[in-house]
Order: sequence, then C-alpha cells, then structure tokens
Amino acid sequence: FIRSLKDKYPKYHALKYEDITANAEDIQKLLAEDKHGDALLLEYFQTDEMLYLFALSKNLIQLFPIPISKKELSEKIKTLRHILSSYRLVNTKQKEAFAIYTQTAHWFYQNILAVALKEKSEKRLIIVTDGALGHLPFETFLVQQASNPSNYNNLNYLMNDYSISYNYSSTLWKENKAINTQNNHQMLACAADYEQKGTIIKNRLPQVARLRKNLQPLAAAQKEVEGLKQLFGGNFLFGEAVSEAYFKQTASEYGIIHLAMHGVLNPKYPMLSSLAFTESPDSLEDDLLQAYEIAQLQLNADLVVLSACETGYGKFEEGEGIVSLARSFMYAGTPSLVVSLWAVNDFSTALIMSYFYQNLKEGMPKDKALQQAKLAYLQSIEGPAAHPAYWSPFIQIGDSEAIGFLSTNN
Repeated sequence: FIRSLKDKYPKYHALKYEDITANAEDIQKLLAEDKHGDALLLEYFQTDEMLYLFALSKNLIQLFPIPISKKELSEKIKTLRHILSSYRLVNTKQKEAFAIYTQTAHWFYQNILAVALKEKSEKRLIIVTDGALGHLPFETFLVQQASNPSNYNNLNYLMNDYSISYNYSSTLWKENKAINTQNNHQMLACAADYEQKGTIIKNRLPQVARLRKNLQPLAAAQKEVEGLKQLFGGNFLFGEAVSEAYFKQTASEYGIIHLAMHGVLNPKYPMLSSLAFTESPDSLEDDLLQAYEIAQLQLNADLVVLSACETGYGKFEEGEGIVSLARSFMYAGTPSLVVSLWAVNDFSTALIMSYFYQNLKEGMPKDKALQQAKLAYLQSIEGPAAHPAYWSPFIQIGDSEAIGFLSTNN
C-alpha cells in the first residue's frame, strides 16, 4: 500500500513518510545561490508566553526571543487586520482610522521585526509566519510613526525598502525552489460572470443557490483579463466560457494561471472554501472549485494569481500552516502564488495587477514585481484610496524567481 502511494501520490508520500525537513545549512546555501540579490529569511514561532524569531542570511543565523504572549499578539493582529480590511471605517472615520492604523502598524515593526533588521544589508525578506501572523501583510508595517492624518501616500512603509515574499514553512520554500515545471509558457486567464441565471441556480443544492445569489458582479474583471491579453499569449476566457469543468481539463497546460473571480471562504471547514466560476448547466460540476478539489489537480504553472477575495486567508492548524485555497494550489504542484488576505477592491485590484504583470514581463522577480506595482499604485492615487486597505491585501507566496520565457501576443 505504501509503495502504491509513492507511485500514485508522490507528494503525499513524501510529506507523510519521508524526512524532508530543511536544515539551516540547506537554507543558507539556497540564499547564497539566489541570483536576485541577498535575502533574509525570517521565521516566527509562537508559544503561549513568548514569540521566537529566527533570522537566516547566507552567512548568519540568529534567534531573537520576543516577550509577547500569544494573547497580546492575537489582539494586536485583530486590531491591525480590522483597520486594514474595513473599507467603511477607512472612508467614514478617517481620523480615527488613521490613528489606529499608524499606531498599530508601527507597534508591529518595533516589537516583532526591527530587532532582526538592525545592521542588515539585505533588501529582500522571506517571511515564514506562525498562527494568525499569516493573516497580515508585513508590507504595511510602519518603520516610523506618522502624524499627518490626511496623507497615506508618504508614510514610511516597510514596503518602501524591502520586497517581501511569504511561505508556509522554510522546508516548503526549499521544495518550491526545486520544482521544475513543464508547461506551454502561456497564460490561462479567466474573468467570471455572476449574472443570475435563475433556471440554472434552481437545479443546484439550496446552499449553492444561496451562495450564488450573494455574489456581486466584478465590474473590472473583464477589463483586467483583456489587459493581460495585450501582454501575453495564451487562452483568455470570459463569461460562460469560464467553467469549472473546462478549467479542470486544461489548467495543467499553462505557465501562468490568472483567476479574476470571487473566492468564497469557509472559515469552519477551510477545505470547502472555493473559487466561484461562472454558473453553467453542467450536471457533474457545480462551478464552485473547492480547496480539496484543487489539491487533487496536477498543475504545472510557474505562477497562479488568485485575483479574488480572501484566497490566502484561512484557518490555522498546527503542523499545516494556513489551510486555504493558496495552500491547496501548492499541494497541486504550484511553486508560487499571488493571493489576497481580505475582500479586495475591484478598481485597485485591476490597477495593481496591470502594474504587476508589466513588471513581470520586464523580467522582475515576482516579489519585486508586486512591490513595485504597489508603489506605482500609491504614486498614482490620492485620498482615502491610498489607504493600505486598497493596495496591501495581495501577497506573494512561495518561490519568487522571475518568469522570463512567457510568449506574447505583441
């Protein structure tokens, strides 16, 4: 039985039966070989009364015990996450929102990060979080406290000086760097449509019908995918063509997969979280691609971008990291993703994605491409829309190597 598992499900066999834990020497060797510049890997470990931070560079290993209890850290995370994801609060109580955000974001930099960055020259950070820390974008931490409540554009964000990628574990980071994908070097991009089709919905289970009725149209999704069609060669799907069945049949062929659609979070049962494709009359698929289904796919993409709501947010389970849609794509063989940590704004998402892909096409590594996309967004926007709620939900997870071989339509 175990031999058959190894043949049919090699990744599961490796996870269950093989000793694949990366040691510090492995990590340092990979950091030294990185062609995109020196990087610092920061890994957190939380106990009830203490937070531990491990810092690894190509020639240095450090451990920092930080006297912050799990309870205190959890409260701070809730505060920052709330102010980052509450668009209504950001727009209706601007002074209050500014004060809460700037104070809390600076607290995080001072208390859980600054100690590891002192006297370091690296400008690329690889963050391995623990527990609810995985629900925060470190880019939003403030290096200096701010005082002007009218301007978010000029705050001293950590993002200003560092490109950041995230990982569920240092071992998984090592594994993702070793994945050798075989694909057609093209893009599969999908813009789902949520126009209500009453006849189709009536044929679904009641819970599916209720979920569908709450999905609002994504006005910028089609424009987002049409823009990608100008940059890359591949398959660009809209409306009724965006079905779960077609995705399952063809996704394994492509180098980049971009999904502009709703993500539906199931916080109680994370493996039932799903991506909502366009509703179709298919009797075998319900057009909700659930996390457990994603994990069973065999993908060969260098990058999956989930331009949707809460695709990187999930429930923390000991030994598993964050159980989420993003984690399922990694089980399916994807070494790198861009995902969101909360419900995203349609307009800012389209703009940031446009900048991101242009940077990617120019040969930037993925973490740098996303960093520069966010900075470009900040330079082009004024007023409340410059709040981190609009530009920080997207993070890059996994291998951050550049993609330099995609075909183009131009």
